[in-house]
Amino acid sequence: AYNVLVTVYTDGSCSQNGAEGTSAGSGIWYAHDDSRNKSIRCTGSTRTNQVAELIAVVHPLPLVDTSLTHHSLITTDSKYVKKGIVTHLKRWEDNDWIGVANRELFQCVAASLYEREAPTIFKWVKGHAGTEGNEEADRLAA
Repeated sequence: AYNVLVTVYTDGSCSQNGAEGTSAGSGIWYAHDDSRNKSIRCTGSTRTNQVAELIAVVHPLPLVDTSLTHHSLITTDSKYVKKGIVTHLKRWEDNDWIGVANRELFQCVAASLYEREAPTIFKWVKGHAGTEGNEEADRLAA
């Protein structure tokens, strides 16, 4: 039981996963009418669901809290992202990121987490299951 003061819902979307010229986006949702809610169009040569999901998580980490002193909860419907961060991040870093897909984005996550003084908790929720924050992040990602 953590004293969570900030909860952020994140989601990524890619219309034709990995296809050239496809459209991808990331959504970040805090609360209704919150100025930090954001829709990001993903650019670059690699546009996949995984990249869009990671961008959605990377974006709010430095912005979650300016004082860096309270717990934050990042909620994602991507098992890939949650498992990568919670289970594999330290090992990947110890192995110099060799062979890690989307390593630059995972490295950004690691750097942001090291800058925080309080824990960041990552939670997986089932997508398209009626969780309000996830549905709103999904809408922003589309």
